[in-house]
Amino acid sequence: MSLASPIPRGRRTPWRRALRRDWQLYSLAVLPLLFFLTFRYLPMLGNVIAFRRFQPGGSLFGEYWTGLRYFRLFFTDPTFWNVFTNTLVLGALTLVFCFPLPIVLALLLNEVRNRALKRFVQSVSYLPHFLSIVIVAAMVLQLLSVDGAVNQMLRVVGGEPVPFMQQAGWFRTIYVSSEVWQTVGWGTILYLAALTTVDGDLYEAARIDGANRWRQTWHVTLPGIRRRW
Repeated sequence: MSLASPIPRGRRTPWRRALRRDWQLYSLAVLPLLFFLTFRYLPMLGNVIAFRRFQPGGSLFGEYWTGLRYFRLFFTDPTFWNVFTNTLVLGALTLVFCFPLPIVLALLLNEVRNRALKRFVQSVSYLPHFLSIVIVAAMVLQLLSVDGAVNQMLRVVGGEPVPFMQQAGWFRTIYVSSEVWQTVGWGTILYLAALTTVDGDLYEAARIDGANRWRQTWHVTLPGIRRRW
């Protein structure tokens, strides 16, 4: 018989004892919890103004209760279906372009053997991720204005300036392009991290079987990324 007596199932260490024993580890969670409480959960209290009459300069949570009045106004507005359709289209376009492009860029960078060039492209591509949406919108407005850099280039090549920001037909293109520019680099880093976990022996085995670079990507790289995620 073993001298060590087994711990009965169902018995757990009291949380107070665990807290006293591992308080250093639990203290590491204080700042993240405060962050989410302050910037994620407390602002949700402001959602109550959707059901209350809000006046600038008045109460933060509205003056008096209005119920579903603003929802009825929104759903019965003549432009509701235009807004709803445009939102669906923008969401679909963003998904179509922003989902595959980080994978494509990660695959291309994975083939680059010049480390300096690879790091430069990575830095340039993921730098916009750290810019706030306000800064990105201001940059887009400046670049696409009538006197902006884009129209200046059009004048150089003999073209006429285009009022991009004044024409509704350009909105979807500008929105999706700016979203891709801001997010594709960060997604590329995540997929590059997944590519490092793919076993190199699989590529060697694929080359022995006569697989070219495209087939190696299709049968080795992409399945490796899928297993990682």
